[in-house]
Amino acid sequence: MSPFGAPVAELPSVFGGEAAGAVEQVGADLTDFAPGDEVFGQAVGGTFAEYPRLPAAFTVHKPATVSFEDAATLPITTATAHDPIASRSSERPQSACACAHHPQQRPRWQAPTRVSN
Repeated sequence: MSPFGAPVAELPSVFGGEAAGAVEQVGADLTDFAPGDEVFGQAVGGTFAEYPRLPAAFTVHKPATVSFEDAATLPITTATAHDPIASRSSERPQSACACAHHPQQRPRWQAPTRVSN
């Protein structure tokens, strides 16, 4: 495992880091997934292959409302957004949410109120 918990592929390696599709086969001890389940996740050994191998720890069920193309982009994009926030959270816990504003501050889009005399 890498320092961020991602699986490390052996060389030579197949390119590609994420995949989405229907499960073809599962390991003997795996009960969370079954053949035919629609899933997406991060692969070990690359995804530019006919049958990429996705570890159960890095695989989730695909919501029915999300396309396979969109689901395949989620592992890397969410990790890209998560890592800088998580790496700073021990220094500044209040920065864990990048979209929040301080309750005493007026959001930039809100027009100032006019006080009449």
